[in-house]
Amino acid sequence: MHRRLSEICTAKRKIMLNPIIDWSDSDVWEFITLHKIPMNPLYNQGFKRVGCIGCPLSSRGRKELENAPKYKKAYFKAVVKHFEYRKERGLGLDGIMETPEKYFEWWLKG
Repeated sequence: MHRRLSEICTAKRKIMLNPIIDWSDSDVWEFITLHKIPMNPLYNQGFKRVGCIGCPLSSRGRKELENAPKYKKAYFKAVVKHFEYRKERGLGLDGIMETPEKYFEWWLKG
């Protein structure tokens, strides 16, 4: 997809600005270094992108949660709660949602 300096987001009824859309990775790092901008320490651990821990859209979700056991426990607790919610309401629990453990495993695979 070709991104532009400014774009119209019809869903949010806003004009979105992308001020560094044409910068390379090295441009960004040069700017950070030049201006002594503090950075997230996860970049020093090899992360190329920093977002939510355990994001199912990331190929590193499982590894991130293994390195952050408190987050993993919190995510699993949320899965159990969601599982129970669906069960109480008679919503589909077959296949990937047979048990909270199977659901969580499916979620981790992205």
